[in-house]
Amino acid sequence: MKHFKNRLTAAAAAVLLGICPLPVTALGTDMAAAADPELPETPVEQEDNNLLANANALEPGGSVQGALSGASDLDSFRIEIPGTGTLDAVFRLSVTEENDDTRHWAILLYDENKKQIAYDYMSHVSDEWHFTNDVTPGIYYLRIKVPKDGIYCDDTYTLSAVFDANEPTLEPPEEVTETATQPAF
Repeated sequence: MKHFKNRLTAAAAAVLLGICPLPVTALGTDMAAAADPELPETPVEQEDNNLLANANALEPGGSVQGALSGASDLDSFRIEIPGTGTLDAVFRLSVTEENDDTRHWAILLYDENKKQIAYDYMSHVSDEWHFTNDVTPGIYYLRIKVPKDGIYCDDTYTLSAVFDANEPTLEPPEEVTETATQPAF
């Protein structure tokens, strides 16, 4: 919780002092990591990543910070999955108060052919939200956006990609029993 407070305090001070007229995410650094050197730095999404062709790289096990800059903004991320398993996209808002129903988010998953294969909608995100899908090896894209008829929110979010490889299961061969049948005469 301390790093969120530091981020909000540092960002508010920079804006109030006129040092930072741009949104904090436009700086390309993680304010929490800058305030606390023991925290690892989280990359910040880089615009223009509206198109899947311009998606920011996101490594399995990695995280990225982002913020939508308007109701039509899209944040797209490209992730290469090394094997068969489960991809859990974990979405966290970087605010300390509980969000209300006026904040709406959508997350979409696309395959390497850029065909949408999964979608979910969220509102009232107070802590973290999981978007879990089965995947096979290949390239996938995650996209964050305001859903149709949703209300825009410029809160900073963190998106983490957690990949869990399925262990192959070696099942014993089925036992075959032969039964002889007598022909009917």
